[in-house]
Amino acid sequence: CNEEIAMQMAKKLANKGVVLQVTGPKESTDTLVSTMTTAFLSPKLMTPGPQYIVDEVETFLNQDHPRMPLLEVKYGLFAVEALFTILAGAYLIQPILWLGGVLIFTLLIALCFLNPLIQLWPVTVSLLVFLTGAGLTTSEHLLLGFRRGKFMSNYIPKQIETLLMSLHGSDSFMNHRCQAVVLMSDLAGYTAVTGLLKDPNHVMDLMNDYLHETSIVLKGKYEGWLEAYVGDLVCYYWPYSDDSIAEQDKNELGKALDKQILTQDDAFHHILSGALELAMLQHKFFSTLSERYKGKIDDDILDKIAGIINAGVGITSGTVVMGSLGPQMEGIGLKRFGILGDPLNLASRIEGLSRFFNTEVIITEELLPTAEQSGFKYRRLGVMSVKGRKEPATIYALGYADDARFSDENIQAWELWLKNIELKASNILECPDVFAHDKASILGWLERDLLGEHGVWYLDQK
Repeated sequence: CNEEIAMQMAKKLANKGVVLQVTGPKESTDTLVSTMTTAFLSPKLMTPGPQYIVDEVETFLNQDHPRMPLLEVKYGLFAVEALFTILAGAYLIQPILWLGGVLIFTLLIALCFLNPLIQLWPVTVSLLVFLTGAGLTTSEHLLLGFRRGKFMSNYIPKQIETLLMSLHGSDSFMNHRCQAVVLMSDLAGYTAVTGLLKDPNHVMDLMNDYLHETSIVLKGKYEGWLEAYVGDLVCYYWPYSDDSIAEQDKNELGKALDKQILTQDDAFHHILSGALELAMLQHKFFSTLSERYKGKIDDDILDKIAGIINAGVGITSGTVVMGSLGPQMEGIGLKRFGILGDPLNLASRIEGLSRFFNTEVIITEELLPTAEQSGFKYRRLGVMSVKGRKEPATIYALGYADDARFSDENIQAWELWLKNIELKASNILECPDVFAHDKASILGWLERDLLGEHGVWYLDQK
């Protein structure tokens, strides 16, 4: 309306674009949600419509709008990130996997601020790529872990699994001296049985049924640690606490072991009770072979097997070394956790002596106090120096009080007869008929001149 003022304004607006918004007194102002409203660290304010249009025009004219990186760069980034994630996850390098993911995420965020034009880096998509790869590889390892855990529970004794899982790093491979009581049981006539059966499937079925219905009681009911199945031989052991070793002198394996082992009295009681029950189950299994495998194996073969198959049990205690057996270099060969020591050799030898006596279970002298406390009966078999061991050991037959072989009368008569033989006395005493097999074995050794000084039998056979 004023020409002078209008011309002054016209000069100011020369070569400029003007956006005007005319609103009535009662109209609401045009405001919009924009980046300034939602962006990180923005003032969180609505943007007026005219300003929005001006910003758009200015951006169009200057061509300074935010840009995404090239497709080749984006897809290359995804490929590298996916490859890194899969490799790190596949090789179970968990620290590198997750630290690398954090670094990639941080770097992409930083790139959004470092370049004024290329700002739209695929932060969210890259994070999804990483999480997907990490999730898939981690899930696969979890599934494999569950399967391995199942296999481990079937092939590794629970006590050893618990012991090794409680250790860290190289501690699991450290040898540890401890006290243990050892049980060995072997089948008599096993070689002849395999020759009669011929079919390996029948042999495998027979052994699996035998182990399941006999020795499994040592693991479940009596808390035994399985050392090994070697063909027809079964070896269990019970480590027990050794108070002679100070707590500060024990390595990590020793401290972890102390948390799950028994006292000496409990270990001895478990093994003696378990051995007698094992012998009873073995006798029951052998006596039911004809009914058990009728129709699967020829009756004639079953009758022959029943006539020759038997089992003995040998028990002793002492110091063993517990630890890892096998190649020490990672990735070469297989390792096994087990024990080594004189008790295994002695238990094997005295188990073999059960073939020469009318007994199923043979123990050594240190187990006698526990046998008495448990109400079991025992009969001295002699002082034996077995093959491969110089120091002699006094061995005893173990049984239940209601067994005729362990009646007080028979035990006393046997002891007198045996003492008479050991002293090389000229007078001949009566030996109970129930020990006729024992008598024949002793007299046979005597004829071979295996009786040495102080009543020690020096046996040159296993």
